[in-house]
Amino acid sequence: MVWNYFNNTLTYRDYRLVGWAALRGLLSFMAICGLAAVVNVLVARDLYAMTQMWLLAGAGGAAVGALLNYALTSMFTWGGACREIRAYRTFGTMHGWGIVARFRRARETAMFEAEARWLRCALDMFPAERLSPLLNLGSSSADIREVVQPWIEDQLFRPLRTRGVEVVHVDMRELPGVDVQADLTDPDDVLRLSALRPGALLCCNLLEHVIEPDRLADHCLNLLAVGGLVFVTVPFSYPYHRDPIETMYRPSPSELSDLFTGTRLLDGTILGMGESYRDAVRERPWLLLRHVSRFPVPFLSVRKWKRSMARLYWLAAEYRITCAVFEKI
Repeated sequence: MVWNYFNNTLTYRDYRLVGWAALRGLLSFMAICGLAAVVNVLVARDLYAMTQMWLLAGAGGAAVGALLNYALTSMFTWGGACREIRAYRTFGTMHGWGIVARFRRARETAMFEAEARWLRCALDMFPAERLSPLLNLGSSSADIREVVQPWIEDQLFRPLRTRGVEVVHVDMRELPGVDVQADLTDPDDVLRLSALRPGALLCCNLLEHVIEPDRLADHCLNLLAVGGLVFVTVPFSYPYHRDPIETMYRPSPSELSDLFTGTRLLDGTILGMGESYRDAVRERPWLLLRHVSRFPVPFLSVRKWKRSMARLYWLAAEYRITCAVFEKI
């Protein structure tokens, strides 16, 4: 077993583990191989009891054990390195096959259609001159807004442009469709953005991805004059989603109001999205295999095990988003 693991210098050379990661990998490899051996014996025993054919029983048990071994070691032992390298190697192929949109959808924080509709109604309550220019903070790329999640363009930005509202897309990454590249945690970038004299801000699905949401809220308010508007959405009931970090910040409207000090809460609600993890599983049933395979081995990563088990809650419960509108006073 140990020899097979250290043979990863040949069979998994480009994914090989080094240092402490190699020791952790060895422990997980041995645990998974032991589990696969037990499954091998159990399957072979049951097949022999049903067929009385020892050759079929042996082959069936070995096949199931080998598949389980490969699947679990690929996921838990070499999983991180494999995913990163495979993603890099296959991105061009995925783009050619038209799969890239689905890949990006999995990696980006979603704005749900119900969320976009609520924001449109909230924006429609104010005249164009009160909103313009509007900074869309954490905008992501034009491809995300227009292709992967086209309801963002249809419900928000096309109607705003029709009304004559100037929209400035802001993101810390240099992406197609980003008008201003800026980091909202950097005081120099905040000063640069404030020179645009925005009338309103869209701060959607950002607060759960920063270590200090109160600091981000302060920087947002520093961009505005008195009377400026902030439209905020943040998950209230939603699973862990790293992009690139996730703090599991899940505030209610009143807790958001405490965060945005020096403002008046004009509107706030916890909005059901009409969607859940059940929809993703219905589209890709094999997602459940991740939970099944992770369930018996919590010791490999207790934190990942807890996240995997917690996600099952949203098979029954719908996603919910906290939506709020603030006015600076």
